[in-house]
Amino acid sequence: MIRNQAWLFAWLFLAVVAAATWPATAVDETRYLTVAWEMQAPGAWLLPQLNGEWYLQKPPLLFWLFGAGWDWFGLSVAWARLVPIVASLLGMGLIAALARRLWPHAEDVGRLAAILTGGTLIWALWSAAIMFDMLLAACVVAGALALHRAAGGGRTGTAAWAGFAVAVGLGALTKGPVIVLHLLPLALAGPWWSLEARAMPARWYLGLTLALVLGIALALAWALPAAAVAGERFGVEILWDQMARRAVQSFAHQHPWWWYLPLLPLLLLPWAAWPEWWRQLRAALGMPEPGLKFCLSWLLAFIPFCIVSAKQPHYLLPLIPACALLIARGAATSNRMSYTGGRWLAMLPLGLLGTVLAAGDLGPEQWHGGWLSDVHPGWGIAVLAAVAWAALPDRLTLARAIVRIHVATVVSVALIVTALHGSEAGRSYDTRGAAQELARLQESGVVIAYWGEYHGQLGFNGRLKQVLPEVRDLAGLRALVATQPAARVLVVSSRNPLIVAGAAPESAFAYRRKYWSIWSARQLVADPVILRLIRARPRLPQQGASGTSAADPASAGQ
Repeated sequence: MIRNQAWLFAWLFLAVVAAATWPATAVDETRYLTVAWEMQAPGAWLLPQLNGEWYLQKPPLLFWLFGAGWDWFGLSVAWARLVPIVASLLGMGLIAALARRLWPHAEDVGRLAAILTGGTLIWALWSAAIMFDMLLAACVVAGALALHRAAGGGRTGTAAWAGFAVAVGLGALTKGPVIVLHLLPLALAGPWWSLEARAMPARWYLGLTLALVLGIALALAWALPAAAVAGERFGVEILWDQMARRAVQSFAHQHPWWWYLPLLPLLLLPWAAWPEWWRQLRAALGMPEPGLKFCLSWLLAFIPFCIVSAKQPHYLLPLIPACALLIARGAATSNRMSYTGGRWLAMLPLGLLGTVLAAGDLGPEQWHGGWLSDVHPGWGIAVLAAVAWAALPDRLTLARAIVRIHVATVVSVALIVTALHGSEAGRSYDTRGAAQELARLQESGVVIAYWGEYHGQLGFNGRLKQVLPEVRDLAGLRALVATQPAARVLVVSSRNPLIVAGAAPESAFAYRRKYWSIWSARQLVADPVILRLIRARPRLPQQGASGTSAADPASAGQ
């Protein structure tokens, strides 16, 4: 029994390690935690906020889940880690249920589909990330399951359309209208993969239309009151920036249409490195079944994601279950035995990462810039032990081999990320030290400004109760000093201020392979050359932009 459920123990290990030891990393995780933290203020639950202003780039569902858990269990990063892990396990459970519906006579297909999904490297890694994608993936899988149930018609079909509407609404409240890109190709192809929908296409498309309207109405139940509060800016940022602008010319992560194509094998690791994976995929594609058509229709969502200009690897996370379903179908009816050589290929990427960790503290610093110099080689040895266990010489059924690779992948992810968080590079993404220093200054009544654009890296970690005014040039610094003579400024720079500034900051911290330093605003106004010496960004404007001259020492040479 324990051996059969080993994959569950691997997830328990990941959950405990992530919740207990992984700090929030800048900038995405710290930003989302800060938004949820600011929504904890009385009356602030409706609209996400960042640094005292509306944060309209993401809907509120994930922030609400964080806040609900904090109300029950207290403020912690641990709860924020557990939310995506629970969403991941929920998604795996839903994909198992869907697999059993697609192929009810294929023994163990549901369990294999769940294990193949969770054992994909990107799925395991994002399962503990304080991001929106795992919750969105669970909504997509729920919507796909509801669509298959809706094809049955009758009372079950009506309830399934309601479930589809809820999945669309919750997905929209998680990450906006992107859930429609994932589910609409599958829904529109219903008459192709379902005999029942093909017999009554008008009824199918009517149900789909009504369910989409209901799902949109669920999202509008939040959006309309939010728009009434935020005004015109809400429509501009939510509807234009997050939909039309991302599709045509994204303001971030813009890539050409073919960008995903070379990434596909990497996104399907470790399975894509295993020859048996490809054999089972080929076997599944050769089965003329409605389930095959269902999975292929789901994968049609890849086309609009290639067209949309904004691209990131994790945007394709909700498509992983469709691939897992295909492989599970082939593996569920296979009597092949898995041998060591093939499994070694599957575990080779993780083995290489383990080798890097093990060698980081042993080899010369030059090859890795010193950022692994304080990682104990024991972390790498532990990863290599998991990899070796997965590829032990043994005659295993294909299903048992899949479970081994799954366990080794999940455990290795937990070990590798924990080791990296403890490295020099990992600590520079941990903003707790700087956040606590700012909290101390704020509690003493000092105003803290931020040089440049603030992304919420400090609010939650420092439990900051005051906003950080943004200062972008010397004119802003002078205005700050005029109203707050004792103000401090947190500056991000590319060079170490303790070495090159020519003057000592009040405190300094490593920050994402750069540096943060806290200065008296009056000191920077009196000696602006400090900003040039430490190469602080943003660039200071030339004459005519804000009253500074080209001869200003802080403006020159940047």
